[in-house]
Amino acid sequence: MRRLRGWAPVRSFLLAFLLGCGFLPAGTGGRAVAGPAKWDDVNNPYEGNLEAIGEGRELFSERCSFCHGTLGRGAKGPCLSCGHYYYRGGTNAQLFATITAGIPGGQMGAFASSLTGEQIWKIIAFLRDQTRKDHPEALKED
Repeated sequence: MRRLRGWAPVRSFLLAFLLGCGFLPAGTGGRAVAGPAKWDDVNNPYEGNLEAIGEGRELFSERCSFCHGTLGRGAKGPCLSCGHYYYRGGTNAQLFATITAGIPGGQMGAFASSLTGEQIWKIIAFLRDQTRKDHPEALKED
């Protein structure tokens, strides 16, 4: 019997868990419905913290801007400050899961081994702040 190694079993478990809990869209080919995001399903401890948002911007610039463009406005990868998320959706839990586990079969890699949970939350806080600046209508509450 072959022994599973590395992050593959953890990633598979995490994806199955999040799908089972309803954090990931099922039956939509992984694409979320576009429109205003109901995004605050899980509390981001750095939401609105200007120092953390600045740190998140630096982390994003170092780790994410190559694919997602300056300030998250899109390049090789999709815009992350437009308020529309087409793979797993745009809630805090969904963004955290996407950054942590990546997108299997896609070009988005997993960052669980290279970013801490705190760093991921700071990146998400930066993206929310940038979205408010670029597209305030995208974060309207229902």
